[in-house]
Amino acid sequence: MKLLLDTHVLLWAMLEPAKLSPSLRDHLEDSRHQLWVSKDVPINSEVARQAGLCAVDIIAPPFDRLLAAQAMAENLILANNDGAFDQFEGLKRLS
Repeated sequence: MKLLLDTHVLLWAMLEPAKLSPSLRDHLEDSRHQLWVSKDVPINSEVARQAGLCAVDIIAPPFDRLLAAQAMAENLILANNDGAFDQFEGLKRLS
């Protein structure tokens, strides 16, 4: 499984792991999973296209749209604790 870590998940994992759900902590500690952070994958044309395809009625900051688009375009599961990402249809998310 490839997990794209949102910034807060990365920081919590390093500094305050108790803030993560037990399930998410287990996934992060499992060496079979690949952990990605946003800077690992450049914002290429596919990510930009996917961001543009997000429904126009979704109210989200531009970086959140890019993060969701990156996860969808690269077939990654977004590790994130923000329920606002549930509005992105097709986004796989682990919280």
